Amino acid sequence: MPELRRNVFLIIGAVLVILFLVLTKKARKVMNKGIQVQGIVFDIASGSTDQAITQHPVIRFLTLNNVWITEPYYSSTFPVSLKKGQTIKVVYSPRDPKNFIIKPEGIALYLPLAILMLGSIFLITGVYKLLRP
Repeated sequence: MPELRRNVFLIIGAVLVILFLVLTKKARKVMNKGIQVQGIVFDIASGSTDQAITQHPVIRFLTLNNVWITEPYYSSTFPVSLKKGQTIKVVYSPRDPKNFIIKPEGIALYLPLAILMLGSIFLITGVYKLLRP
C-alpha cells in the first residue's frame, strides 16, 4: 500500500501532462494554418453514457467559401460555460472546415497551462517520494 501512495503522484502527474498534450495538439495544428471567423453556439446538445450525462455545444459558422458548417464541438473544456446564441471566434482548417476549434478567451486561455503546471507538480512530487529513502 505505501508503494501505491508514492506512485499515485506519478500517475496523476502523467495523466495531467498527457491531458495537456492531447488538448493542445489539435489546437496548435489548427491555429497555425487555420482561418478565423465568427461563429455562434447554435445549440447545446445533451447525451448520456452509462456513467454520466454529457453536454456539448453545436457550433455554426460560415467559411470564407460561403459554406455553412454546423457541427458538435467535443473538444470544449467548459462546454457548459457556452450559451445558446453566444457569438464566438472559430478557427477552422482550410482543408477540412469541420476540423475547427473555438478560440479560447479569458480564463480558458490559461487552462491548458494550469493543467501542465499541476501535472508537473504532481510528477516532481512523485519522483521526490520515489527517490526518498
